[in-house]
Amino acid sequence: MFYQKNKLTVFFAFFLFTILVLFFSAALAKHSHQHIKAMGLDVYLAVMPAEMIGGHQKDHPESQMHQENRLDTTAQFHISVGVIEEKSGYRVEDLLISARIITNNYRGPSKLLENMMMSGKHSYGNYFLIPGSGAYQVEVKIQHKNREDALIVTFEQVQV
Repeated sequence: MFYQKNKLTVFFAFFLFTILVLFFSAALAKHSHQHIKAMGLDVYLAVMPAEMIGGHQKDHPESQMHQENRLDTTAQFHISVGVIEEKSGYRVEDLLISARIITNNYRGPSKLLENMMMSGKHSYGNYFLIPGSGAYQVEVKIQHKNREDALIVTFEQVQV
């Protein structure tokens, strides 16, 4: 009797462990499309419909971001990039960052991302027209303001 109870407990524990591993693996796999490590930097990407930014109240700082680039269309998305120094964990603030949208048939223009504060964190962002839905590539060029060389990373399978 004790052996059967113990066997059932081990089976249940193994089953629960397997479910947790699958759950966290899926979460990490989804997150990996939005995070790239390169040259000592952690580069994070966020893509959201422009309506989410425009939905803030008028006195909210995020409602006024990049207003000269804002169009009234559902095909417009806000792309933001955060760059963190891997060793120190500090956000890098003195960068020039540009991005472009790429598909099989389209290579969009490179657009400068503006410095901004979102939820108290320094990042870079701008509005982009992204026609249709599906998976896109987002190419991000990162350059220190006082240097010529640049780091280019490409986020694959970005869903919009």
